[in-house]
Order: sequence, then C-alpha cells, then structure tokens
Amino acid sequence: MPAPSLLQSVQQCNMGETTMRKNKEPKLPIGVTDEFLSEIASADERHLQAMITRLSGQINDAQKFLKEDPKVQELKEAYSQVKAPSMETIKACRNRVKYIVERLEQMGKL
Repeated sequence: MPAPSLLQSVQQCNMGETTMRKNKEPKLPIGVTDEFLSEIASADERHLQAMITRLSGQINDAQKFLKEDPKVQELKEAYSQVKAPSMETIKACRNRVKYIVERLEQMGKL
C-alpha cells in the first residue's frame, strides 16, 4: 500500500479516520434494540407520539441532572484542566499544518 500523500495526511488529521471494520455488522445505536424496533413498527401514531413525549422528558431529566449535580460539575472542571494542554497542542499543530498547506499551495506544490 503506497504511503498517503501530504494532502491525505492533512485531511486525516483534520477529520480523523472514518474507517469501518471489515466483516463486522453495523451495530444499532445505544437504546435502539430489536425489541424497540419491533415496538415502533407495530405502534399507532398516538403511541409513537406518547413515546416521544416520554423520551423527551427523560432527556430533559438527564440534562438537568448533568447541569445541576455538583459531582458532575466538579469532574467536568477537573477534566477540562487535565485535557487543556493537549487540546492547545492539537490546536497549535492543526493551525501550523494549515499554514504549511497554504504555503505549499502558494508555491504550486499541492
């Protein structure tokens, strides 16, 4: 397999790899089970609307918990402090790559 071009390498840095494993069936998203799919396939409109209302309430409750729980807030702050140096490095490197690519394009090399 040939080495990726500079442009391909830059694109991978900016977008992340989006490869799918071979011989693996795609997994259903979290919360979407075969039972759930069966239930919604046989439900009428009223039941589906009631499900949406119930699920929306659960989403709101979970979001409220995440916003208001002191332990969650404490952990978020700690996480932000721990990841900050790495995030700055990533931003700096991406910015530098961007300028290098622009310069290579100006030179007609890309």
